[in-house]
Amino acid sequence: PLEVQGSKALFRKIAGKYRGKKARLSFEAEGFVGKDSSISLGDKLVVLPVYRDETYAWLAGYVYGSPEEIDQKPKPLAGVEVRLECCHATTDSTGYFSIYIPPQHQRDRQNITFYQKGYIQKDYQTVISKNIKEYLVKE
Repeated sequence: PLEVQGSKALFRKIAGKYRGKKARLSFEAEGFVGKDSSISLGDKLVVLPVYRDETYAWLAGYVYGSPEEIDQKPKPLAGVEVRLECCHATTDSTGYFSIYIPPQHQRDRQNITFYQKGYIQKDYQTVISKNIKEYLVKE
């Protein structure tokens, strides 16, 4: 059986018949990719390598100005500053932005800010997505 203590996973009560034999272990965790590893079981600490996948690495989308009348189409906003706690981007002429989030700052939710002079700033927490659509309202 597996026992979890903080950041450690402990395998207790492994039958003695497996001592000194090779075992195949597989680990899965959201946001990480495991490395297929074959190890010999013994009395020493075994560390299995894992690394982050791209699940929480990119935040992207489009920013539009809210239409002033219901029948108008939203217009892309260029030059909007899009900020996370660790990094930022500016929208292009189509309103598109893309932010790479370094591994030490990756998590499933991020605090995000949209700002452009003449518009009301928006701040909120968002899930990681490559398909954000945000609408800013004029001041």
